[in-house]
Amino acid sequence: MTRSKPLNTDTHHGYRSGHAARLVGMPVTTLRIWERRYGIVAPPTTASGQRLYSEQDIQRLTLLKSLVDSGYAIGSIARLDDAQLASLDRGLPASQHHAVSTGAEKPHQDLSLAVVGESLAERIREDGAELALRGLQFGTTLADLEELEALGQRAGDILIIAISGLQDETAERIVQAIRGAAYRAVAVVYAFGANSAADSLQLSGVRLYRRPGNRSEMRQMLRDLARDSLDELPLPPGGGRRPKRFDERELKAMTALDRAVTCECPRHIVELILQLDAFETYSDNCSIATPADRMLHRLLGDISNQARHAFETALERVAASHPDSTPS
Repeated sequence: MTRSKPLNTDTHHGYRSGHAARLVGMPVTTLRIWERRYGIVAPPTTASGQRLYSEQDIQRLTLLKSLVDSGYAIGSIARLDDAQLASLDRGLPASQHHAVSTGAEKPHQDLSLAVVGESLAERIREDGAELALRGLQFGTTLADLEELEALGQRAGDILIIAISGLQDETAERIVQAIRGAAYRAVAVVYAFGANSAADSLQLSGVRLYRRPGNRSEMRQMLRDLARDSLDELPLPPGGGRRPKRFDERELKAMTALDRAVTCECPRHIVELILQLDAFETYSDNCSIATPADRMLHRLLGDISNQARHAFETALERVAASHPDSTPS
């Protein structure tokens, strides 16, 4: 990314980052991540370090966001110039898109794709242009669910599982197979199935699709998954549980930090950690009547676990900021 240059705000008018983000319709944090990671624009800065975005910057950002919303991976289009982005926005075929290239780098592929089911894998592999545009790189092909279960590790960034029939038992097997793998996105493609099984998978963050009848439907699936993979999900599919970092004795000792930080935040954080830990246990042991209930309570336990982990991190940061007062 080209380093921006300081400018004199008396002679230059532009939009600050918060205003620019609102005009484009995205969180300012996303704007900053796109700038830092992909160098999508390089606005000049004021003497105080504030970025000022021009009308041209706003137009480019708006176009990029529109394309990402339609399913393009930001990593695959960030290096394209404005003319190439406009050609994509007009819906030109991939061959015409490459024809307007003026020497820009080939869009890089950010995410690996794993497919369970050789027939579907072959159909996806044949559409190489679509994979490239979505920032996907075809990786692992697994024959069936049994092979995925035997793998025992993450097969790729994005996982697509093709099965004929979706029943409650199959849904549970899928959830167990992806558990702890932290996929960026997971989809199940099926021909027929039970509503309860479909509900269970959706509760676990899995997308569901009927078997694609044509290339358009298959491309829509890839667009959805590419978009999901860019989202900062609170609990990615198959996220798994994190171990405790503090026992009750250590947490009780941490409440002494109240005296160091001149407020009661440490005590409140400790109380939240204990409550979340208790709710995680409660969710795991709650009376469960159906497979869908089991999926729901497992999800509640997973979310409680992730929230506890976040507050443990907060407590560690509070303690690190007052090392002389941290209990031994």
